[in-house]
Amino acid sequence: MPRFLVSRVLTFLASSFVFLLVVPTALADPALHGRWSFDDEGETRYSEFFADGRAVMDGDPFQYRAENGQLTLVYQSIELPGRYQVAGNQLTISMFDEETVYTRVGAAPATAMPGASQKTPALPAPKPQSTEGSWFRVAESGFDVKLTGDYQQLQTVAGGFVIGSNTLPGMVLVYPNPTLTTAEIEQGAAQGYSDDTIQLQPSGAARAIEAGNGRGKQVPVTGALNGQSVQGYMAGYTNGQGTGVTLIAVTTSESWPQMQSHAETMTGSVRLYTPEISPRLAQAREALAGNSLVWSHNSNQVSMNSSGYHTGSAVNAFEAWHCCANGRGRYEGARSMSYQGGGIAGSSESGPGAWDGSWSLNAQGDDFTLVFQFDDGSTNSWTVTVDENENVAVDGKRVEVKQDSICQ
Repeated sequence: MPRFLVSRVLTFLASSFVFLLVVPTALADPALHGRWSFDDEGETRYSEFFADGRAVMDGDPFQYRAENGQLTLVYQSIELPGRYQVAGNQLTISMFDEETVYTRVGAAPATAMPGASQKTPALPAPKPQSTEGSWFRVAESGFDVKLTGDYQQLQTVAGGFVIGSNTLPGMVLVYPNPTLTTAEIEQGAAQGYSDDTIQLQPSGAARAIEAGNGRGKQVPVTGALNGQSVQGYMAGYTNGQGTGVTLIAVTTSESWPQMQSHAETMTGSVRLYTPEISPRLAQAREALAGNSLVWSHNSNQVSMNSSGYHTGSAVNAFEAWHCCANGRGRYEGARSMSYQGGGIAGSSESGPGAWDGSWSLNAQGDDFTLVFQFDDGSTNSWTVTVDENENVAVDGKRVEVKQDSICQ
């Protein structure tokens, strides 16, 4: 279950590197942005680098940093260092004593897209949000945020938004959170938030605020981000009916006097209302109904040591989200692993198995939230993203959109 500041808000902070500057920048060299192809023993494969620090390398999700020829891929907190060079339409990446040459391409061919079947409709790619007057409006998620000064939306990251200014310090992170609860808001207002990346503690009394057809709390905070002292506000709002939002506004302690009044207003002036079913959301629901999102991962590593013994491991993982047209759904997950080495051989299996319930799809910024309400009363949710090439990912993992026998 999400907390007052859900973990994906922390992804904003880890990938933005913005609050020390007036204008946000990220260590993601624009020369890499886009889609690239490479030859793998006669088979064409694809990789893609996004401006927000995400990358998909041959179907696997990564975070990345790229600057001055130095490239770092991050996978499950493991950093993989390398080098890169862009020359015209060619990209060369050197990593682990291997060199791969990529060629810049346009949209992926239909056979490389997850919805390869012509009978499977594609989920729509993200559309920009709107700023009406001094309000930042996210109608699909059912909330508005009041803007002050020249603060405006700068980018979308991890299903939410980064708001910043050309003349004033700091940033405001706005994260749609339809499953946010009053209990989580109370917990965050009383205890703050702590993680490997960020530590925020309340520095004053929380303030209860009415917000359209919902309500929430705002609390001043101090703490650190990546070891740097920060100061700001965080807030959470919900109407208990599928509309919720969390906000965090921070800057350095030295710049706080310039931002304080703006941060207080923007995190404290929020309007909640019934989300609008936009054409984009309606199209996404229609595309998903009767189909399944399927992810699988298989890896095998085998070698022979100096004594002639084979060592290695094999991992097979599978997840599927079956979304039947009648509103019923099934989640499946499984993982198996076998290993051999050092005189030890064995295997293990894990996974939640299959869970039945009902499903719903809601807007979450430029992304979507897939919610399963299981028959035992429990709930789980995942973020579904769609890029400009109609590639679909669930919580950052590339999936196939396809029909199967579950919903027949």
